Amino acid sequence: MPRILLLSMLTIALALPSLGSATEPNREASTAHPLPPGAQNWLDEFQNQSVDFPEALRLVPRVVVPWAAGTRVRLQQELMGIPVYGNEIILSLDRDGTVRRVHGEPLSVILLDPHPDVPSAEAEFSAQQAVRDIYGQGSLWPARSELGVLLDALGHPRLVWQVDASASEPLGMWRFFIDAHTGEPLGHHATFHTARGYVYPTNPVVSELTEVELPAITGAELGGDYSTVRSCVTWVEADTECTEKTTHAQPDDEGNYLYAPDATSIEDPLAEIQMYYHLDVISRWFESEFNFQHNFGLLQGQAIEGVVNFDYNNAFWGDVDGDGVGEVSFGQTVNIDFAYDADVIYHEFGHSVFGRIVNPGFIGADEYGIEWATGALNEGTADFFAIAMTRDPDLGEYAGAGFGFTSPSIRDLDEDKKCPDDLYGESHRDGMIWASLGWNMLEDETLGFDITPQVIYGAISSWPSDVNWATAGQSLVEAAGDMLEADELTQEQHDAVIEHGTASGVIGCGRVMRLDEEQEPTQFLVNVGFLADTQIPLGNQFSLDVPDNAERLRFRIKDFLASHPNMAWSLYVRRGNHIVHDLQELGFFEVPVPDIYDETIDGEGDDFAYELTLDSEPPLEPGETYFFSIASRRLGAMDGFQYAEVTVDGDVWLAESEEEEENADEAGCEGCVANQSGAKPTGSWALLALVLLTGRRWGRRR
Repeated sequence: MPRILLLSMLTIALALPSLGSATEPNREASTAHPLPPGAQNWLDEFQNQSVDFPEALRLVPRVVVPWAAGTRVRLQQELMGIPVYGNEIILSLDRDGTVRRVHGEPLSVILLDPHPDVPSAEAEFSAQQAVRDIYGQGSLWPARSELGVLLDALGHPRLVWQVDASASEPLGMWRFFIDAHTGEPLGHHATFHTARGYVYPTNPVVSELTEVELPAITGAELGGDYSTVRSCVTWVEADTECTEKTTHAQPDDEGNYLYAPDATSIEDPLAEIQMYYHLDVISRWFESEFNFQHNFGLLQGQAIEGVVNFDYNNAFWGDVDGDGVGEVSFGQTVNIDFAYDADVIYHEFGHSVFGRIVNPGFIGADEYGIEWATGALNEGTADFFAIAMTRDPDLGEYAGAGFGFTSPSIRDLDEDKKCPDDLYGESHRDGMIWASLGWNMLEDETLGFDITPQVIYGAISSWPSDVNWATAGQSLVEAAGDMLEADELTQEQHDAVIEHGTASGVIGCGRVMRLDEEQEPTQFLVNVGFLADTQIPLGNQFSLDVPDNAERLRFRIKDFLASHPNMAWSLYVRRGNHIVHDLQELGFFEVPVPDIYDETIDGEGDDFAYELTLDSEPPLEPGETYFFSIASRRLGAMDGFQYAEVTVDGDVWLAESEEEEENADEAGCEGCVANQSGAKPTGSWALLALVLLTGRRWGRRR
């Protein structure tokens, strides 16, 4: 199973529930809903099977998630009483409380030594030092740690310190995994989620300031049963820590909060009112629609908190004040206050829901290369809940100005997207596939705004922490099937869900992009300066089918737009199957490295063509499928994170039959050949084939 690995500062990381301190671990499960008897019976039966060694493996309910067709119960595994990171078991129960499906399996490994040799303070120091070396300076709060278990690439358990550390300049938060016996760094990922602002009808561009009733404000401060909002007082101080918060919005003599907008002021009361109102709206909606209470788990007994009025050009869900609990936090630019945007608030609240239910990572890796799906599905889910609330597919009409956008909106989810054809390798852009699928379902009168959210919520409640596109597609099928069986869907509605999921490509989505129909996909490629000469592959591979009567194949890198002149590429080719990557640990990173392939070509820039003919070396083999993977490569020194956009295409030319040759002769066309994709061959292909042999390296074939 792939683990969390490479994080780019160019990408956005996901907030996870923070761990307790090293001295006061927080391992007890906390759920807002009672454990269904069927789940308890399943647990009892499991425990009875391991009665000889009950302490070796324990399953602890982490969260109970009711939904339209039943309940999901997510179980965290513990080895020798120590929580395992990821690898949750998810029980799907129907309305009668019967366990119908189990995702994941109990671990069959033993933790031999649950006692750390490395002190927690040493692990915390190492993590904070890694933050300084890799990301930035300062800290928002002292690093904190808890013992955990992490499975390595071979499935072996390793006792680790899970350390949460932060930076104040630039702002960021991460979780590090450090071997508790050796002190070896094993990996890390971000726990700070940022997102660009997404604007909905309740913003200065598409709506006017409207007087509304603010529900359930209790006390003199801006707080209620569902939300509490504060302004950050010390955010602009030298340490950039939000160590002090206050409330600027105060009621007038009649108890009203009637403030005019003042978007550039760090003491703007309207920002607090806007945040309070929309956090309350989205919280109540989740409770009424899904029986989801935002104050479960680490937030139990507390209303979700919003933090506004500080100098930061973004909005995010994460622990901004170091109290171990995530907040919805919204900054300001010189002319934009992100708290004025209801869609931003709904979107960030969606991240908090996703984080509490799925408990996800962000980026993974497997034999295909980098796996961006978890972060993309996180973004797409947050987008979906926002558009389901506002019934508007345009995101970002107002907040886009804060980032210099000139288009009408940051994202238009009315545009159809397909998996894997529209995958790019960046979470917000890839997430549009899931969100646009949701919008198409919302617009379908057969499903609409009543049924679609229930189906989507039911699907995500079954997702594992390393969810990928194939799993997401299957979860959609299972959720629709469960709801059909529970009489929550008609057969027509069930079929509509499957039809939309299939049309979007999400059902059955793979990691190989076909180039047989004139596709020209653009992919996002990264390189990490401090990983020396390590190559980072794309998240997807490409394929070309070669018919039996083919005589020529061409794979082309049309465009290569890099952020640094020393960033180049390597092309890997394999016949008959995809290129296989091996996961290698490099410090706090785990990187997929090409392992099984036929040959590789090093190159730079664009307008490059790889060609095979019947006479080339190696020769083209008709009847086969050829696979291609691209990885970043360094020509010289590069600092930090660099990136490139790579656009590719492919062509296959077919040999002419005798009848076609006769017709061509009659038409006066000499030497014409048919191109499977419709393109016309140009230039001296024999010469090009010789040129392309330069720089080739041969790899292992299995």
